Amino acid sequence: MTFKKPDSTKFMVFCIVIVLMLLYHKQRSSETLCPALNHVDLQMSYPCGEILLGRATTYNCTSAQCDSNPFSTADGSIIDPQKLKNKEIRWVALSRDLIWNEERQGLFSDTTHWRGDFTFGDTITVYSKKFPHLDGEWVVHDCMSPDYKMSIDFLMDPENNYPKLGVGTDVKIVFCAGDKRNRN
Repeated sequence: MTFKKPDSTKFMVFCIVIVLMLLYHKQRSSETLCPALNHVDLQMSYPCGEILLGRATTYNCTSAQCDSNPFSTADGSIIDPQKLKNKEIRWVALSRDLIWNEERQGLFSDTTHWRGDFTFGDTITVYSKKFPHLDGEWVVHDCMSPDYKMSIDFLMDPENNYPKLGVGTDVKIVFCAGDKRNRN
């Protein structure tokens, strides 16, 4: 069996195209903070997107802010106060319009409840220019009161809640096409 020597011009063009693709995708990943774009994945749909939330707040696991069982979340997870204090867990509650849950859809006459893009247990990526300490991955374990829409609540330890958030309005959930569910 004999092999042909590759045409050096074609090989050079091929290498340049690959390098340009890698540079393009690296630039896109730094602009969108989408971790899935840090490598070339030809299966993924581009571009990434974001959901700008209308309201971002923090909450503590106290009966005054939750219900009579403040250490139990809406999906049944149990909050470990020591892990929360040590910032070993990063959990959020989303407003019900952002959560998909078929079992709960029939419980409310409001047809926007439980028809969102995220499910309990999903890891979401959050970004905020004003509150960079919130940037990164958080896990959806809880839901907010039915009164809120397009909102997120960050679970924080009451003694370790610095800097204070108040009510943030520049918080976004960023995602790649493969991350966000398309449900009708």
